[in-house]
Amino acid sequence: MVAKTLQASDGRTARANEKRRLRRAHIMRTALNLFGDKGFHRTSVSDIISTAGVARGTFYLYFESKESIFLELLGELFGHLRDNVVGVDTRPNKPPIVDQLRETVRRIVRTLYDNRELTKVILRAGASSDPQVREALQRFEGDIEHYISKALELGIRVGLVRELDSAMVSSGILGAFKQMAGRHILDPGSAVDPAVLTEQILSYTARGVVADHLLGAFT
Repeated sequence: MVAKTLQASDGRTARANEKRRLRRAHIMRTALNLFGDKGFHRTSVSDIISTAGVARGTFYLYFESKESIFLELLGELFGHLRDNVVGVDTRPNKPPIVDQLRETVRRIVRTLYDNRELTKVILRAGASSDPQVREALQRFEGDIEHYISKALELGIRVGLVRELDSAMVSSGILGAFKQMAGRHILDPGSAVDPAVLTEQILSYTARGVVADHLLGAFT
């Protein structure tokens, strides 16, 4: 009898936890859609509550503010990107370096495509007046620049990248990537296939725009 009571209690607890998880996810998804449609700055907590169809107390049971939702969404996207950024493997039995780089860029582009709404919100929230959001975005970009810089330094050590200022160049690569992603992932009129965008990003960041027969003049 005791065992059955415990099982029933466990079942009710599991259902209650799942209900809370779904409600929390619903609020986050609603906020993300509103951030994408109206912009982060013009979306209020009241907008989120009204659209999600929850009580104000319910909202604050899960989140302190709209900024806390944004910060959690930002962390999710960075986690996805971090999982898809891997170093090259120079061992003889591994795929060619260019193929490895192409695969990494492809995964990053695919992550941005799959999280298009969140990518749009983050790219457009850069001028936020909220110091917590602004700091989080700066930290987000700083972490990505760090990954790029370390990759460049590794490339220099193994002879795959020419000598350059890795910190300065990493900021340029990130800037170009942001601009290309913003235009060709988020703008419906300029959207391209992920495979095409991958090739163009890789071509530009690896070779620049100078014709092959002139490359020697810049080394």
